[in-house]
Amino acid sequence: SLDTARRVLRIEAQAIQDMMARLDGTFERDGALSRKTKELIMVGITSAMRAARGVRVHSERALALGASPREVLEAMEVAVIPGGMPGFWLAVETLEEILKSKGRKFE
Repeated sequence: SLDTARRVLRIEAQAIQDMMARLDGTFERDGALSRKTKELIMVGITSAMRAARGVRVHSERALALGASPREVLEAMEVAVIPGGMPGFWLAVETLEEILKSKGRKFE
């Protein structure tokens, strides 16, 4: 019935919200992996996905958490295998823009 479907959807929606809250907590703190390492992983993932906003956000966070530009670039290089060159070039251009906007040079 429609009522049963609504009840199931409410239960599923709450389960998804609970899972996302747990994931947010894992991402926002050091655990087995440091926050910097998690951000570098996200740089690689978003590079492979060609997600420009994600590359920018996670590159900026990784740098703010102490990653060197070389470490960010290496995360992007690793993403070439699953993501291909288009994602890599997008990511490298994004890193160059970030560094330029902060008056930093690639070291």
